[in-house]
Amino acid sequence: MQLTFLLKKIFKKDFVIFHQNMSGLSSNKLDGLFVFLSANSPHIICLTEQHLCGNEIDTVALTNYSLGAKFCRNTFKNGGVCIFTYESIQST
Repeated sequence: MQLTFLLKKIFKKDFVIFHQNMSGLSSNKLDGLFVFLSANSPHIICLTEQHLCGNEIDTVALTNYSLGAKFCRNTFKNGGVCIFTYESIQST
């Protein structure tokens, strides 16, 4: 079974993944992200190049989303990834 077909069967509509290279996750970029999320409801949000440390990512709160995974560089400046999943989706 194709993954797309299986996901449509599970979610009864298209499964949507949103990816954005943030080039730094500042408060004004978060505001823009909140506006986007209020008009769209992706199932998965993947933010790359967020430039945050692990404890800073933990403070990012997106309504209806849970932080599913995160990665931060320890030796180099910037970079990093955080993945949020819609609260009704179980993920590991």
